[in-house]
Amino acid sequence: MRTAESVRRRSTDRRRTPPLPHPGTPRSLAVSPAVVLPHPPLGWEPAAVRALGKSLGTALTWTLVFGPLGLCYLSIAFGLVATTAAVVAVVVGGAALVAVIWPVAMVLALLTTPRRN
Repeated sequence: MRTAESVRRRSTDRRRTPPLPHPGTPRSLAVSPAVVLPHPPLGWEPAAVRALGKSLGTALTWTLVFGPLGLCYLSIAFGLVATTAAVVAVVVGGAALVAVIWPVAMVLALLTTPRRN
């Protein structure tokens, strides 16, 4: 049976040498080890992760190719409302209104893009 002193004291294994600390580990002069934060503080955001603005050239290209649906590049709600209005106008007024709706969609993209940046 073991005595209280032998239980409290840790036996050291003298056959193995203790591992050396990694040279890149920061040294702490305090009694407790240095604290390394697991992540940056809340609210901190690196400058490279900023949200990019909308490009005028890209907005015009989308509306040139897709018409009013291309306005979804600027705002999904705005694009869907413009597309719905265009479909209703074509159904009510005829297919000739596409020649009017397409340039109007491009002008709307031109007018809306600078405010979105």
